[in-house]
Amino acid sequence: MQNEITESPGRDVCNSRAIAKLYPFYTLWGIVLSCVIDFAEALITYAYASVTLRDEVAARTALEEALSLSRERENQDDSARALCGLGHLALRQGDLAQARANYEESITLVQGRWLIPRLKWVLASSLEGISRR
Repeated sequence: MQNEITESPGRDVCNSRAIAKLYPFYTLWGIVLSCVIDFAEALITYAYASVTLRDEVAARTALEEALSLSRERENQDDSARALCGLGHLALRQGDLAQARANYEESITLVQGRWLIPRLKWVLASSLEGISRR
């Protein structure tokens, strides 16, 4: 399956073909389509679903776009979540150096905020990923 995310969805979300794929996530959680931060969150969710469906190309594209959007908006939570996902993908593909770099950056972003429920799993998953060799 070729990924259809061809533009920055935060800038022109209504015309993005990715909406067709992500629409179930929007309706499920009631996320506002025009919000870039929520779109990054939906992309991360979509990426994790894509990994489950063994579509690593779509997952990587979605995570890279989510990381770009979250960095643009300086949203460290979503950046950490996207980096953690990219670490998992790199680990699955045998790129240990890239996986470690992604996990370490993810941990750095959540440092001092580890007790926030949405971030606990990012820390745990990143530490677990670093421990694998």
